[in-house]
Amino acid sequence: MTVGKYTKFDNMINTGLWKEMTLEMIINAIAPSPWLDGIKYTEYVSAFDFEIEQEYNDVLLLFQFNRLYLTLKFTLYLTEFMSPRANRVCFL
Repeated sequence: MTVGKYTKFDNMINTGLWKEMTLEMIINAIAPSPWLDGIKYTEYVSAFDFEIEQEYNDVLLLFQFNRLYLTLKFTLYLTEFMSPRANRVCFL
């Protein structure tokens, strides 16, 4: 997302910010659920003659590490690299 000036006539649709917001909502919606507790996924590996069993909640928990980008994004907004002055200088 770029730092820009918005008027009172701007909204999520005409600025195009709805795309980024929708993607972030989908990423943040991935979470372990109580109704998936105990439900397992089983896969057979023929190369090793072995059966692997994982719970769905464990796999969803792995995808929650994608939320670490929010910490990086928030930290960048607090630095001078995302300031309006830096945007003006780098826009040239």
